Amino acid sequence: MKAKSWSGDLTGGVVASIMSLPDAMAYGVLIFSALDPSLAADGLLAGLIAVAAANLGSSLIKGNPIISSSPTALVTLMVASQMPVLITEFPLQPQLLLSLVFLSIFLAGLFQILLGRLHLGQLAKYIPQPVVAGLFNGTALLILKGQIQPLLGLSNPTQSWSALKPLNLAIGLLTWLSAEVAARRWKKIPPAVLALTIGVTAYHLLRGLGYSSQLGMMVGHIPARIPQPTALLSIKQLWAQPQFWHYLPRIITFAAGLAVVASTSTLVACIAGDEVQGQRTDANHELIGQGIGNILAAAFGGIMSSGSPSRTVANYQYGARSRFSRLMMGLLALGAIVFLAPVVGLLPKVVLAGLLVSLAISLLQKESWQQLVDLATSDGMRRQRAAINLTISLMVVVVLIGLGILQAIAAGLLISLIHFVARMSKKVVAEHHQANTKHSFAIRNRAEFEALIQNGDRIHLLNLEGSLFFGTADQVAVYIEQLCHQGANWIILDLSAVVELDSTGSKIMAQSIGRCRQRGIEIALSVRPNSMISELLSAIGLLEVIRQERVFANQNQALVWAEDQLLAQILTKEQDAVDLPLEQVDALADMKEAEIEKLKKYLLRDRVSAGSQLIAQGAQEDSLFVIVQGRVWVELASSPQETSQTVSIICSGRLLGELAFVDHRARSASAYAEGEVAYWRIDYPDFEKLQKENPLIANKLMQGIANGISMELRISDRLID
Repeated sequence: MKAKSWSGDLTGGVVASIMSLPDAMAYGVLIFSALDPSLAADGLLAGLIAVAAANLGSSLIKGNPIISSSPTALVTLMVASQMPVLITEFPLQPQLLLSLVFLSIFLAGLFQILLGRLHLGQLAKYIPQPVVAGLFNGTALLILKGQIQPLLGLSNPTQSWSALKPLNLAIGLLTWLSAEVAARRWKKIPPAVLALTIGVTAYHLLRGLGYSSQLGMMVGHIPARIPQPTALLSIKQLWAQPQFWHYLPRIITFAAGLAVVASTSTLVACIAGDEVQGQRTDANHELIGQGIGNILAAAFGGIMSSGSPSRTVANYQYGARSRFSRLMMGLLALGAIVFLAPVVGLLPKVVLAGLLVSLAISLLQKESWQQLVDLATSDGMRRQRAAINLTISLMVVVVLIGLGILQAIAAGLLISLIHFVARMSKKVVAEHHQANTKHSFAIRNRAEFEALIQNGDRIHLLNLEGSLFFGTADQVAVYIEQLCHQGANWIILDLSAVVELDSTGSKIMAQSIGRCRQRGIEIALSVRPNSMISELLSAIGLLEVIRQERVFANQNQALVWAEDQLLAQILTKEQDAVDLPLEQVDALADMKEAEIEKLKKYLLRDRVSAGSQLIAQGAQEDSLFVIVQGRVWVELASSPQETSQTVSIICSGRLLGELAFVDHRARSASAYAEGEVAYWRIDYPDFEKLQKENPLIANKLMQGIANGISMELRISDRLID
């Protein structure tokens, strides 16, 4: 191993461990306290064992070399939610009940190995996003609910509010706020570590000042010892219990659910690891390694772990490149168990509660908040999708809180399946526009614009969404057939919202396109480059049928093409082929021939080749361009790091740069010649000279500029997005 790689693995492993251990301890306390609050110290130790076993065990398999494994919120809550069930089914000693928990984790590890061996690991990622969002949101709410008692300093839930300890609550809130501030301000310091340090320091400082009676309890004494693989031995004592064999099928089902949920988190961590490494690893091998780690954790008395995306990325950023970093994580956690156990026992429960509050808040899904905003502020398809996704997520949350996580997953998948079937049966044509009511981003002269209003009903734009299989593709084919009978000459199919296209659907579409061509009707496609649908179109062969020159990257480009085809037919001259006389420029339409001749004295005539830049975004220039031949592409970059996007096309007979000419501010976009472009240009100093020498002509020019801007504003609501 190279020295640089070795040192990077060491540093990355240390950082990932420091990030993992506080959360793991908190999750362990959460599980064990659900069984018996007096077992908090054992839960803390179980969290440390989980980090050690998961990383040491998974490092034995050649999976993703930088994955960081530790307990996660969703899996932890699944286990914690089983505690009341165990207490009801088995009125036994807590230590015996814990052996059932470890048995569940052991079986879950076996299921993960089975998923990996059968190459079924990728199936876990097909859980719909609204279901995942509901699981995380529900988990966050349940974790928050469970921290009320330790935050208030109550020893049991039956205590009255008079026993509340405000000072204890203040320490919990301080811990939570420290984690939030650290996450936003001090990126290089793990938030959990800083919050833990501040919370513990505040607690023991107040305790030293004599405020012990106003503070909650600490975790308790943890003896320093090397973990032994004895956690599952007490299972033998349960075999004699009749209810054990009755409950065993439920344990197996529960373990399978644990394996699926943990595998989902691990697969996300694999994706994150692959992205930062720039290479693809075998996720099935990683699941086998995770399964071995969880089997070891169960044997030694640890809780369940899975891959963590954030800590995996942190591991790589601090230099990790090989499995040695995972070995270091496991060894550091083991060292904490052996040497730091007595110190760890001094952790206050309220500090761990504050840490769990921070973790719970981080679980609340940003997508759900955005969907709430879309539901309140958006309309149309976006609002409808937000309502559907929120409904699924909310139902998952309700079932999770009321019944449990496995039931929530089942309910979410069932609801998603029903929604999928309903979506497949609905109309696939989401929107239908004609070019006389909706226009492309090409800014054309008045004659062309009026021609489009009069004849644009010959161009049709269909926005398709959902899946194109034999049923929905036939819907589209019938729809196109109807448009052909109604006099359509150009039909654009926008596939940007299509998520699936099978071979049968492709064949139906190819037949429909062929029939249109026989009638002289042109079909064009709008599909995002390098998208899944683009790859499917190429693989199925539909691109060959449609012809590459009829496939465009977005609706605007496709509609510009169709508009050009229409205008070339109905106007007397070929568009953009010859210089347009200044008299035919919209902004100069009110000027007399003699006035235009005088104006030319202040103008500069020029011609540039294709690709030449006329305007640079951000430049302090105030020249005005009058385009008389060719076209200019206007491109906008939202930031210097962003790739510029085409936002409009300026056609012959239109002005370019009029805003900067009027307000003298920096150019808001860049402009490039599409082909050969001819133009007249007037610089602002020459315009000032025109104002002094020919004020009437100057006023008419400014009025023409104002009219042009007004026209663009008036038609802005007629442009497609």
